[in-house]
Amino acid sequence: MFSAFDPAYECGYAAGAAFVLAACVMHLKGHPRTAIALLALGATVLRCVAAALDPFLNDWDEAYHAVVAKNLMEHPLTPMLYRETALPISSHWPEQHIWLHKPPFFLWQIALSLKLFGLHPWAVRLPSVFWTSLLVPVIWRMGTLLRNERTGFVAAALSACSYLLQELTAGMINTDHNDAVFIAAVACSWWAWLEHVRNGSLRWAVATGLFSACAVLTKWYVGGVVFLPWTIWLILQRFSRTALRTYLMGAVALLLPVCAWLLHIITWFPAEARFEQVFKTLHFSVAMDGHSGSPWFHFEVIDTLL
Repeated sequence: MFSAFDPAYECGYAAGAAFVLAACVMHLKGHPRTAIALLALGATVLRCVAAALDPFLNDWDEAYHAVVAKNLMEHPLTPMLYRETALPISSHWPEQHIWLHKPPFFLWQIALSLKLFGLHPWAVRLPSVFWTSLLVPVIWRMGTLLRNERTGFVAAALSACSYLLQELTAGMINTDHNDAVFIAAVACSWWAWLEHVRNGSLRWAVATGLFSACAVLTKWYVGGVVFLPWTIWLILQRFSRTALRTYLMGAVALLLPVCAWLLHIITWFPAEARFEQVFKTLHFSVAMDGHSGSPWFHFEVIDTLL
């Protein structure tokens, strides 16, 4: 396996940078679709290099996600960290037999990748490569809808070159592929909603709900965040019949897959599901998993970053 300083990796980064620069040239020449295609290609090359960097699984949390995904290859509806319960059942998520700590959407994708390409670290990372590359044209379209094409291109270029997305794709930081898929799924839900606001199409309303369901089934209920602006927009529309109908269709598209999964785990793993529900609820009032800080923790962090 190549080292991180091998010329092959340097060539990969150079190729990715070349595609990004070519995209900038095409944008300046007034060829937006060519520009975004080159930008997405550059992002894909950069993500592929990141996925190939480490010939091993990183400890937190990539190794845990990979093991659960590997077990899902044979038992797709039974997420397991430890396949045998040789030790007493633990409430600590790194020691659990039935593993409901994270929903299964991103884990199913990793399992499929492992099944198709074999048990390799880079195969674990391929879903993140796909989603974080898809994020580039999605952000471009969102920026175009909100402002103009130039705004969309600049935002997409920043996402293509984002070091955080590179780290998530490489599995180098906590929550790795879970966050990579979640970020992209939430972005897709907002993109679909903006398209719906633009033309009122029922299919975009359903797409909004489905993408939101993907986000919820990746990182639980915060994935439904798109329904916050959608609800405000519905109020501003004075609950018109058309707006209410599409809103409800989007909600149904969200609730059907999410409720199906919840019903499944409550039926087959009631004790574990109950524990996870309590555990998630405590996050609103208690610093969990060894963390510390006040309820204003995230605002304080933002202030520090600024």
